[in-house]
Amino acid sequence: MRILLTNLQLWPVRGSESWCYAVGSELIRRGHHVCIYSPQPREGIPYFAQAGIKYVTSGEFDLVIENHRVITPNFRFRKLVHICHGIIPEERPMEGFTNIAVNERVRRHWGLTHVINQGIDTERFRATRNANNEVRNVLSLCSSREADDVLKQICAARGYSFWPTAGQEHPEVEKLINWADLVFGVGRSCLDAMSCARPVISFDSRPYIHPCHGLGYLTPEILDADLTNLTGPDNWFTAETLSQELDKYNPADGIVNRNWVIKNRNIKDVVDKLLEI
Repeated sequence: MRILLTNLQLWPVRGSESWCYAVGSELIRRGHHVCIYSPQPREGIPYFAQAGIKYVTSGEFDLVIENHRVITPNFRFRKLVHICHGIIPEERPMEGFTNIAVNERVRRHWGLTHVINQGIDTERFRATRNANNEVRNVLSLCSSREADDVLKQICAARGYSFWPTAGQEHPEVEKLINWADLVFGVGRSCLDAMSCARPVISFDSRPYIHPCHGLGYLTPEILDADLTNLTGPDNWFTAETLSQELDKYNPADGIVNRNWVIKNRNIKDVVDKLLEI
């Protein structure tokens, strides 16, 4: 099939951009012709091109997988599937088309029928180095410098090496994850790190939600109960209570995390569901 992905922007690569890259790459592996459109492509065109995903501004397609309501009249298509990524008005369902929520909280908010959770390319995101028995290296995939500042202080007090990434772009983030023993972040960042067999603490600092929030040190019980694809915000942290989460570190939890992702968030299963709807 000829399939078009759309997204508000292609760069920097964050949640929905990474989602498009993973979905598009898996579709190409299955022999589909995949293109992408964005009104704000910026430096993202060559990034997607390396996966064989061509940037276009018009054309005819069998299927459009649409994010952020950016489809234009320049495209003609047989079927459109709209992905609802959140509960803000800009992420509302599109009338007359199939609407899919990315997590259970979004599905309930909009009263939708379908939910397809985030999918991770577990072949790309895999362990190339085992985590140390004790924490030495900590990676922050948090979106804010405020979160990185909190983590920097905690890691300095404990004598850990710390790598912040807020405001930076790392297209090959799997290499950074494999440097780390323990990873902080929310959403897809958590899932990427889990797929690399790393223990993960769900945490970020977004002032419009709470200065320090997240799900904490991830366990199967927390993962199975989560409705948000690990975006939280279920707990509020101080520097002291967040530091206590690091005491839960066990490198064996990384293997548990990877197995959970393979079973519950594999990109192959996600694409199967997208094509079935």
